Amino acid sequence: MTFSRLKISSIAVAATALLCAHEASAATLWRGTAVVTNRSTNPACVAEYDIGESFDVEYRPSFGLPVDEVLVAFGPHGAFIIASGPADTDKSLRTGSVTIQGVAYGIRYSTTTPSQTLSISPAAITPSTVTITITGAVRNLGLPNCNVTVRASLLPIASPL
Repeated sequence: MTFSRLKISSIAVAATALLCAHEASAATLWRGTAVVTNRSTNPACVAEYDIGESFDVEYRPSFGLPVDEVLVAFGPHGAFIIASGPADTDKSLRTGSVTIQGVAYGIRYSTTTPSQTLSISPAAITPSTVTITITGAVRNLGLPNCNVTVRASLLPIASPL
């Protein structure tokens, strides 16, 4: 009986330590789903993006540091990396320029959009932020003159980096 209690106590202590370690770890990466809510009406954009189409996304904020904020989107026909542009001094996806690089249908794509605005909330993201919402139109998403409006909801994940 004593051995059984000791074993249960050890398991409880280990589980508590794991939970505490998880809570103490700082999130640096959030993952979720972005849904297309609108898009340009030119034929190529209409053919590529459907209203209601979803993408798996990962977002790494800059936390005010001089490193690029990055949003990665994985869709049914390819993937895109949207990062703050080289001339963007605040390194945020909320204002300034962005670079969009990716592959769609096996074709590489790269562009810089000089003025890109995404609404990212909460306004101040910290490693303890639980949910992040991103909304806005991404200009020239994979195609010239193809502006895609999305809404994304994200939760923190354990980052290997």
